[in-house]
Amino acid sequence: MNINLEDIEAFCIVVEEKSISKAAKKLHMTQPALSQRIGSLEQSMGITLLQRTHKGVTMTAGGEILYNLGQRMLNLGERLDEELERLRTSAKDQIIIGASTTLGGYALPCTLVYFKELNPDADIRMVVDNTEKVISKLLDGTIDMALVEENIEIPKMTSSHLTQDELVLIVPPTQEWKEREYLELAELVNLPFLSREKGSGTRKVIESILSQHGVNPEKLNVIMELNSVDAIKAMVEANQGVALLSRLVIRKELAAGLLHVVPIKGLSFIYDFIILYQQDQPLSDLQTRFLDLMEDPEKRRFCNTSIKDE
Repeated sequence: MNINLEDIEAFCIVVEEKSISKAAKKLHMTQPALSQRIGSLEQSMGITLLQRTHKGVTMTAGGEILYNLGQRMLNLGERLDEELERLRTSAKDQIIIGASTTLGGYALPCTLVYFKELNPDADIRMVVDNTEKVISKLLDGTIDMALVEENIEIPKMTSSHLTQDELVLIVPPTQEWKEREYLELAELVNLPFLSREKGSGTRKVIESILSQHGVNPEKLNVIMELNSVDAIKAMVEANQGVALLSRLVIRKELAAGLLHVVPIKGLSFIYDFIILYQQDQPLSDLQTRFLDLMEDPEKRRFCNTSIKDE
């Protein structure tokens, strides 16, 4: 069986985009060329990997196995590139931080700028993705530490609580919504809901808290799943739906009057931010300094002061 990483990457992108045409555009290929590549991969493996439907493509059981293992292979390939780069530039200390979309996009950049000022000779890198993929990279050794939502217990991983944040219901700033004092929980399931993608920490928090309050998350009227916080905010601004997002990511829009928040009666979406790292690998001096900084609310200098430090 002759399989290369480029074929696996192409297959994984098709799965994530749920569309061969969208994946072809992302890969800068023609759709026929990508279809031929997937067909050759299926022929090489001797199984069908994708099912074509009128809504796009879905994985078969074999496709799901290849996707999960393929992600690990790609992560290991990325790690190999990183390690080779370390050998080529071994004069510098290096730390690779993985962060969920919320933390990596809206809080951590200012912290890393400050940390770089304290450690000017260090090579400091950040990888931003949804929580599930960040944890996968940590398990594969692609990154050194992971900052994610939720309290996650993973074997051979140490976790440290950093702070808390809150998800709030964002709606368009229309007069109708501004007149609402609150929303009943039962009303939420009838609203056109914009959801983060599978693997998102925000989505897992929402599903967990709704389930605790007797609401089946599958009952939400999800009109679209998006892997971009900015896309969700833009759609809510355009009165195309509502969403639950972190206060951290909407503060500018709230200040500018582009979005409005409506409380949900009797329900609070408070959740934790944590940092994870491997137990069986001793921390380098640089990693120890970064951990000390992150665990000190007075020093970590997130790009926002709305997060509840505890």
